[in-house]
Amino acid sequence: MRCFRDAARQLGIDLRIIAGDLMPEFSAACCEADVAIKTPSCSSPDFLDVVMDACVRNEVRLIVPTIDPELILYSRRRDDFARRGMTVAVSAEAVVDLARDKLLTANWLLQRGFATPATIGVDALRRAPSSIAWPLMMKPKAGSASKGIYIAESVDDLRDPQFDDAYVAQTLLSGREYTTNIFFDQAGVLRAAVPHLRYEVRGGEVSKGETERNAALIAIAEELGRNLVGARGALCFQSIISADGEASLFEINARFGGGYPLAHHAGAPFAKWLLAECLGAPVDYHHEWTSGLRMLRYDAAHFIKIESN
Repeated sequence: MRCFRDAARQLGIDLRIIAGDLMPEFSAACCEADVAIKTPSCSSPDFLDVVMDACVRNEVRLIVPTIDPELILYSRRRDDFARRGMTVAVSAEAVVDLARDKLLTANWLLQRGFATPATIGVDALRRAPSSIAWPLMMKPKAGSASKGIYIAESVDDLRDPQFDDAYVAQTLLSGREYTTNIFFDQAGVLRAAVPHLRYEVRGGEVSKGETERNAALIAIAEELGRNLVGARGALCFQSIISADGEASLFEINARFGGGYPLAHHAGAPFAKWLLAECLGAPVDYHHEWTSGLRMLRYDAAHFIKIESN
């Protein structure tokens, strides 16, 4: 949100931010926004209708979904929003579906020659446990924010009933973990790739990171740019670089990554580019950004006086 405010200042435009949440009174993002709206859960059939009405009332021009389960809903209704003068910063359905399903992602990467860890469904693993190198990382097929991840050391660990069809097993990698933030313009052309090393992660989000102009990761980004048909706006991917220097790509996210502010402050202003595209203004896409910029995050607090009835 602060990156978008900074981008608006750079463009010399007035920006009003509307944020939505199931419980806006307990949302820090809603506290920072200019307008906060209450929305139903994205699993509710009227979720997008409520959002659409709020956006029309508030004359919204750009919508930026940031939560994984919402992406496919917005992608399916992108044209409906466009007919009302609103741009939704989301990729095509096929890209969102691909990124949301980790088994689908792994198979797609293998078919296109990307280095990626062996990945298998739980049923297939139980039938042929020796078909993959152990230990394994067990993760929800549609998971996010590192929730529900476990390490399986042996077949005995598979007896846990929680490991059902909703899980996949992936060979556990070791090495340095990176996120690479990537940006596609409205024509689907890759315009920037900014890797950062994840020194420390909390709740699946980087808390200590540093940009690094890593040639192997930028090459992966360029190959994704040639293969991800329908990608639009900000995406990111996760990789591990082993001690011998081999980069393995293991996850794609079809949205802004939690560490995007690091890319923004390093000089890759995806937020500015989205705003300029939305306004039909010239866009200064570039690959010039600062390598070796470190981000150290900390918790901040909002204090709100609650009025008694």
